[in-house]
Amino acid sequence: MNWDDLKSKDATVRFEFTREAIRVSAHEPERLYPEFSRFVEMLDSRNNVIVWTGLQIIGNLAAVDTEGHLDELLPKLFTLFESGGLVTAANTIKTLGKIALSKPDLTDKIVAELLLVESVKIIRRGEPSAECRNVAIGHVLDALTPVKHSAAMRPHWTAFIERQTSNSRPAVARKARAAIRSAHRITAKHR
Repeated sequence: MNWDDLKSKDATVRFEFTREAIRVSAHEPERLYPEFSRFVEMLDSRNNVIVWTGLQIIGNLAAVDTEGHLDELLPKLFTLFESGGLVTAANTIKTLGKIALSKPDLTDKIVAELLLVESVKIIRRGEPSAECRNVAIGHVLDALTPVKHSAAMRPHWTAFIERQTSNSRPAVARKARAAIRSAHRITAKHR
């Protein structure tokens, strides 16, 4: 991978770099892990596509984070989650979900932060949007449903899911009902 391509004036060259980096991080994360700091730098870009790419790659690298880089990065990711834009929030939620799956020692912190989604202001056209927040809530359901919650976080997660069964966005309410059914199946298996 040629890092200069990321700074190219040609948007097609930048796009190809980001597409390849995402692909490699998904299939061979160990190959890109030594460049972890470069992907963190992408989170400070003025170009949202570069930020979103950095988030996706960091999420993919969570599976091979043997040096604890993600522990230090959580505050920055939490800030991005609460930054206001829906696409940035959605990408951050997905990244945090992957981290929670890969790094159980960080799961409680991540779950606690993502459960704040109900009060986060997601901005659309300069104004807070309840509908965009509902979309973000759906992303939280997707990201955290596969995560094994600690005993301390389980009641908070369960209460969050139950509240979402009456979400005004039908897709979110369906996801919440599916998450409850899934939790009941898991509980029944362990009895």
